[in-house]
Amino acid sequence: MRYGVLLSLALLIAVCGGCATLENNPRTAAIETIRQMFVGVWEGEHVDHDGKLVRSWIQNRRNDGIYAIVFIVYTDQGAFKSQQKGKWWVDGDKFYEVDSNQMDKPDVYQFEILNENEIRFKSLTKEYEFIDRKTHKGQAPIFI
Repeated sequence: MRYGVLLSLALLIAVCGGCATLENNPRTAAIETIRQMFVGVWEGEHVDHDGKLVRSWIQNRRNDGIYAIVFIVYTDQGAFKSQQKGKWWVDGDKFYEVDSNQMDKPDVYQFEILNENEIRFKSLTKEYEFIDRKTHKGQAPIFI
């Protein structure tokens, strides 16, 4: 009788343990915490190797996975503005963004969260590395 009660109790614990939702999973919560670090308005700058091309940007990444970015490129011929709007996501230690109107496949970056206001990105497809700095926390309206 005592073994039957213990067996029933063990079975009940095993069944209830399997009922946990993904939201209660510590790994899922950690992934969402990392993803939330990317939400907000960010700015950055990149200078090409020869120093003749400077690209600066301001980017808004919303919680719903939509991003908008405005680039200003400074060259010897002047300053030029361009814009993108698309989708972003994080998968493992990689960050993805794609503007399906301008791109066949997403840009893929390895990232390192330096602190709550800085993230370092390194392109996995070209010689390109930069740091984004947060200028506005939380979700802001898309500005393009």
